[in-house]
Amino acid sequence: MMSSNSARFISNPFQLGGIRTGTLDFPQPQGAQSTRVAFIDTGSGLRFTVSLDRGCDIVDAVYKDCALGYLTPNGLMGRAGQQTGMQWLRSWAGGLMTTCGATNIGGPQEDRAWAEGLHGRHNSLPASILEIKNPNLRGDLGHTDCAREDGVKSKQNGAHGEGGKTEQNMRADAGRNDAQTVREESGDLGGDGNGLGGGGHNLRESGEIHGSASDCAANGYGVGLAGDRLMMLRAKVCDTRMFGPSVEVERAIMCELGSSQIIVRDRVTNVGNEVVPHHWLYHCNMGYPLLSPLDSELVLSGRVVKRWGTVENLPEIDDIKRVTDVRSDHAGSGEGGMIIEPAGETAVVGVVNSARGIGLRMEFPTVALRRLAVWQHFGEGSYVCGIEPFTGSLWHDDYETEEAKRWWLEAGESRDYELKFSVVEGDDELAKLRGCDAALSE
Repeated sequence: MMSSNSARFISNPFQLGGIRTGTLDFPQPQGAQSTRVAFIDTGSGLRFTVSLDRGCDIVDAVYKDCALGYLTPNGLMGRAGQQTGMQWLRSWAGGLMTTCGATNIGGPQEDRAWAEGLHGRHNSLPASILEIKNPNLRGDLGHTDCAREDGVKSKQNGAHGEGGKTEQNMRADAGRNDAQTVREESGDLGGDGNGLGGGGHNLRESGEIHGSASDCAANGYGVGLAGDRLMMLRAKVCDTRMFGPSVEVERAIMCELGSSQIIVRDRVTNVGNEVVPHHWLYHCNMGYPLLSPLDSELVLSGRVVKRWGTVENLPEIDDIKRVTDVRSDHAGSGEGGMIIEPAGETAVVGVVNSARGIGLRMEFPTVALRRLAVWQHFGEGSYVCGIEPFTGSLWHDDYETEEAKRWWLEAGESRDYELKFSVVEGDDELAKLRGCDAALSE
């Protein structure tokens, strides 16, 4: 954690970390030139790229000298437009987190009134930036500057503003809080009575952006610190068409300067006038060197409800947790996997690399993301393990179940999701992560 008086030693906060946006011009010949991205440096050694033209998803992610995610040979390409059949595979960049949905996950659905390609359209669509919030280590000076979608800057009051008034007093006088740009558009992803945080809190008031993360302290996130260490990117992705279906996704990606955590909060809303199918999956792709044979193990628990591919014949279902070397039966499209129903209100899963002494921890509330897919493709030069929380159906063969009633969005209905990544290191933290592992049942 950075010193509480860091502001005394710097003149530019980007010296420590923050969010910058720009476009790429090298090296992708396939069309990534001018692709919009956000580069996020948490200041802890965790750095990652958000693909603004591809669903506001997280592509490459690195902690210190260790890459966390798998990147495909496609590289990061520009927006893909309409993709049917298996075309998704031709432009998928891989990376730490790819979003699949919002009306289809899994294989193509060609028999609908509108054709749905592999894993839906979300990752093929551009995002519009709603807000970028960078850390302000001089918060005691009374304001921060926050970029908004209208191109102007909003001045946020410090903890105590004019005449010694508290921020709450000043808000009451003004009748509004300029910092809450979300509410001007479509609700507060940072957390209010209707937002993902719930409970009537506002992100900038309480700092409680962890949601259901059970055992990590909020560490202030703008409260109780010298200045404001919160950094946040808010964006909207519109998956719409004439005559429907029309779905909008509002996303907030949040970090704290000096912390090795990423919180992703999504609100998916049916903005059309009729019911639409809703399937939602976070395709989180672990790669080398975080994922290394013999050195790495998966942290999983719950009940296995389906297996496929090379995992079908495992002698023991917990063998899936052992990261193997390159496999000849995973050449080409060889793969294996299983679907798990995690137990408890909050699922904790991840990867531990004992040789490097680091782990990647993922947490999500199971009330929203009921299942977890574990996908393994350990091919030569194509070495990846997907850990994928989801709701909906990957095979679209179980619509007669009670759970299937959740796989629809009524007109105007919204669903909220949260996923937290934490890079952990040190014996104590790795032991805590390993302690979340339990024998799988079937």
